[in-house]
Amino acid sequence: MTSIFRTAYPRFHPNKKLRAKELEADYSLTTAELNYIKENIRGDSLRLGFTVLLKVFQRMGYFPAINTIPETVIKYRLGSF
Repeated sequence: MTSIFRTAYPRFHPNKKLRAKELEADYSLTTAELNYIKENIRGDSLRLGFTVLLKVFQRMGYFPAINTIPETVIKYRLGSF
């Protein structure tokens, strides 16, 4: 039987570590995204949550439960605020 992580429905693999290259390629903000966030989202915690969900949605095509998003993604985005 095929593993759930190899299906067309993308998920975060709980045992896979994301490398710095992957984080930079998939979770970096464009200038337009950064400007939008600075102009429209108030507060650092809201900006962080919005940014994480935006980039995860762009990569995966849906909003996963927040507890399924790897901590490395959240820490990577935390560095931008």
